[in-house]
Amino acid sequence: MPLIRVARDAKARGIGSAVPRMLLAFFSGLIGPIIHILARPQGR
Repeated sequence: MPLIRVARDAKARGIGSAVPRMLLAFFSGLIGPIIHILARPQGR
């Protein structure tokens, strides 16, 4: 589920490709989605 959330969020924010962020979230376990939340651009 976190992978889907990361992908949707990256796409909604206009981040080029969600694949690197999804891989980061997958391989780093629980810390990956947290890193994505902290590193994502601000906005919607």
